[in-house]
Amino acid sequence: MANQMTYSMVPPSWITYTTQIKDFFVILKCCNKFVGFNSIFETNKLIQILQQRHPFRHFKHTVDHSEFRQDWFAFKQQFIEKLITETFQMHTSSEE
Repeated sequence: MANQMTYSMVPPSWITYTTQIKDFFVILKCCNKFVGFNSIFETNKLIQILQQRHPFRHFKHTVDHSEFRQDWFAFKQQFIEKLITETFQMHTSSEE
């Protein structure tokens, strides 16, 4: 079994390049995963927001003005770190 890759093992130059994640589906996946961690009221509200026009603008505005603001930033950072680590691991294993 191969060693488990951790975020701290990813080269800084690679992290800088990949933190500019702009892919719509990656961002939507992150928002949807976050929605699953909140209360039922907030979950329903956030699900409706993600189905409207300009979902990210409304999501950001709603989260910024809620008690979940800090939770969102922590969750988003953890999501991005995991995504970068997994992507780097797949990238380096395919080169071998």
